[in-house]
Amino acid sequence: MIFLPSNSGMTESEIDRIEQTLNKKLPDFYKDFLTNYPDDLVKLGYPYNTVSELSLPNNADRLIEINQDESPPSDILLIGVNGLGDFYYLILDDNPKKVYEFPHDDPPFVDGDSKNIDWKKPWGYSDLTELIAELKETLKEEPADEKKVESDQKELSDLKLFDVVTTIECEMRDELLTNRKLETADSYPVPINALEIANSFQVESSFFMGYPQDYTITYSYLVSVNKNGIVIKPDFLVGDNMQITDDVSKNIVNIQFEPAIKNNEPVDSYVLVTYKFELEKK
Repeated sequence: MIFLPSNSGMTESEIDRIEQTLNKKLPDFYKDFLTNYPDDLVKLGYPYNTVSELSLPNNADRLIEINQDESPPSDILLIGVNGLGDFYYLILDDNPKKVYEFPHDDPPFVDGDSKNIDWKKPWGYSDLTELIAELKETLKEEPADEKKVESDQKELSDLKLFDVVTTIECEMRDELLTNRKLETADSYPVPINALEIANSFQVESSFFMGYPQDYTITYSYLVSVNKNGIVIKPDFLVGDNMQITDDVSKNIVNIQFEPAIKNNEPVDSYVLVTYKFELEKK
């Protein structure tokens, strides 16, 4: 697996920073990939999340953020996220050239224990070149179609007549936690300022490109909230696309909650937070 020199790669100091921050030694082949990051991956997937932004980031801060947010074991290195929110990762002490894909909708728990994960169980790619080939095939740009270009321009023009309205819904059902082997509560976190946060979250109308004007785009997260009503961590579950998952995740931490209650005492717990986006005529 040889990656040719490029203009999009990381510097040695950036790679050193990743290793020092995460306290993990990156495999030589992966360092070679980051140093000689393929130029044709940088814009692959545009105008949505590109490979270099999401699937296989070539940004040190982004790689550090992914690993710190998810906190995988010391021998697991997360290297990207697919379009459904599942992670690509390497097992550092096994066959580091194999790339695994962690399925959030069917986590490889051992005997249903969410704290015990069989990291070698998920399906994987033999190496990075196999994953890259699939990404190129999936995200390849189709030849320009004049009629489609004209249609897209008209759609963008029509969308300028609308604003995007954001609403935030919070709910929790016991089965959402019991299915994940998480502890339930007598009552779950209740948002205090959701309306204020929703009204302040701005999205361009072009976000609805390709969707019917009466469509509702949604993003759902399982959010951990501590006994003081403060958001600890939002975990992305599902969404209609992946365009603004990071923006929504960062916005969720601004929501304040009345904490969950168990046995008449505030406790750490969870809440399902869904952001809904709809068009409204100006």
